[in-house]
Amino acid sequence: MENKKEAEVVKAKIDGKSFILIRSASDTGALYGSVSSKDINEIVSADGIEISKNQIKLEKPIKELGVYKIIVSLHSDISAEIFINVARSIEEAKLQEKGEKLDKTDITETVDEKAAINNMFEDENMAEKIGNQKEESDNSEISNDSKKQTLEDSSKVPSNNSSEEEVKISTDQK
Repeated sequence: MENKKEAEVVKAKIDGKSFILIRSASDTGALYGSVSSKDINEIVSADGIEISKNQIKLEKPIKELGVYKIIVSLHSDISAEIFINVARSIEEAKLQEKGEKLDKTDITETVDEKAAINNMFEDENMAEKIGNQKEESDNSEISNDSKKQTLEDSSKVPSNNSSEEEVKISTDQK
């Protein structure tokens, strides 16, 4: 920033402000990738505050979930502190914001619960499809069984319980 007054105005807007970055991470909290000063600049700029990525003092890229205090150098003698909350979901970010440490099991449970809920709905649709296919299959089997029974019934000739010999004898005697 070129002048000190402009830097003071920006400091008033961002000092102490928290920004949430949602990223994919492993069960242990290691990010798939990292958060750089460019990513931080983009999230701050999206909030309507113009700073350059060179003003963000990030010693090394962020590679794990958590809340990080970042210094933004606005002028030679003016700087602001912002907080970057790197999480896998908004819910996880809220827990981190409250200062709750997420251990491996908490993280895994949060992710597993979401997956279970999503899978439940996916499985319901799949179950419905499978149920419909089973019904169609059962109806088809019933229909085929009915056809078989009809064919078997029509191939049988009704009998009056008399053999050919009996018929001949009875006609000869008359």
